[in-house]
Amino acid sequence: MADEPRKDGTGGGEEAGAKAPGSGGGAGPSLDELKARLGIATKAPAAAETPLRKRTQETDFQFSLNAPAEAAPILKEPSEVSALVVQQKGLSWPWIAAFTILAVIALFVGLFFGKVMKERAIENFKTKEAAFILEYFQKARAEKLAAGEGTTLAVVQAHVDDTIAVFNALQKAATPEAQAAAAQQLDQYLERCRAYRDKQPVFSVEAVFPGVIFDQELAPQVVRFIEAVQRLYDETALLALEADTQRRVTEPEERGEMVETVYVEPVDEGGERWLKGFFIARMDLENPVRKNGTVEYPVLPVGADKGFLAPTTSLVKVDVSPIAKNKSARYKAAIRARVHARLGQVKAAADLAGFAGLEERLRKGAGRSPLFTIF
Repeated sequence: MADEPRKDGTGGGEEAGAKAPGSGGGAGPSLDELKARLGIATKAPAAAETPLRKRTQETDFQFSLNAPAEAAPILKEPSEVSALVVQQKGLSWPWIAAFTILAVIALFVGLFFGKVMKERAIENFKTKEAAFILEYFQKARAEKLAAGEGTTLAVVQAHVDDTIAVFNALQKAATPEAQAAAAQQLDQYLERCRAYRDKQPVFSVEAVFPGVIFDQELAPQVVRFIEAVQRLYDETALLALEADTQRRVTEPEERGEMVETVYVEPVDEGGERWLKGFFIARMDLENPVRKNGTVEYPVLPVGADKGFLAPTTSLVKVDVSPIAKNKSARYKAAIRARVHARLGQVKAAADLAGFAGLEERLRKGAGRSPLFTIF
């Protein structure tokens, strides 16, 4: 009976004892098997036990249009997102850096090219500006110039040459004959100064630069020339005023004899009988009054408010031209001294009003070939 097998399928006592753990019989169940029997979860296989590469199967090539698309895994790390973006665009960070550097270089090249084109455009404007200024000086005409007198510049340059010639003639006159000839030349020059003053040959800065000034080096030269021409006119106008004064004081020399009417009357001074006279400012020769064979004329003495009838026996005609000429000579000498001093200032202004240097600069600037520009 003892040898009959148990209901649980195990053998008898010997077999059971032979299979019991710790007995000297055959090997018992392993530790993993015992954990499986007891319901204890076992550890997942190590990564080293995972096959390195999965063999391609037929199911990998099977697909269906109705098969649901697998959801993409959710990436939580920013680095993973950046890596995914770079991987999807097909660009790596070195390429992005290279394109950025090229864009910066292209920007600087564009700015430099634009600056060069702008500078070339300004140079073209300078050329046009020089041509405009040169044409203005060559064609401008003052309002008071006559039709046959030419341009303002021609009148100014002729006056400059005339001033320098007269000044040099006075400086070189050493003999009395040369001094007399230079004095006569000066008198003629003063009359030309009066005519020059009436013409008013000047230029305007607003007309030369109606808008923006492009050539900053040329503009000061042009302004200095315009100011020199204006100064030449101002100095000449002052010299013309001296000519006006000289002309008035020399009128007795031009008129010849100067006769003045003097009224005389007897007076007693210290028991002596004298005749006292005073000049008549006005006398009405058209309305004489005859009395007892004597003719009387209405007269008005110099400085008096009321006139009276003066008989011809009390009126004396006096030639005062010698006295007038003597005073005229003294006034003329004083005027000549001022004229000589003023002529030096006119000569200095004439030296600054020369147009040759500025004309050469303008012709050089206006004759340049235009530069290529996209503007």
